[in-house]
Amino acid sequence: MNHLSSLQQEVTRALLLEKFPKEKQEELLSRINETLLERLFYATLDKLSPEDRETFLAKNEDPQSTPQDLDTFLHEAIADYDAFVAENVEAFLTKLHTHLS
Repeated sequence: MNHLSSLQQEVTRALLLEKFPKEKQEELLSRINETLLERLFYATLDKLSPEDRETFLAKNEDPQSTPQDLDTFLHEAIADYDAFVAENVEAFLTKLHTHLS
């Protein structure tokens, strides 16, 4: 199972989305994922040094760069990048759950 489907299952459970019809669940998950990825993108930019930020943005715009290239770069540029992502995801889900409660 990839990280995205695992996250979607976690969000579905945490926000009790299983109460909604499948089509509505997918719509809500799509919106939540979009917002989460946007927040993670900006948090990543904030975490990078100015030089690394420029490099990352250039790689992000380069049609030759693959998602793996970007992932490798971020793991090299940000210490314990996986923990950084997990912390940001957890903070987002906590805020979302608090807002919806």
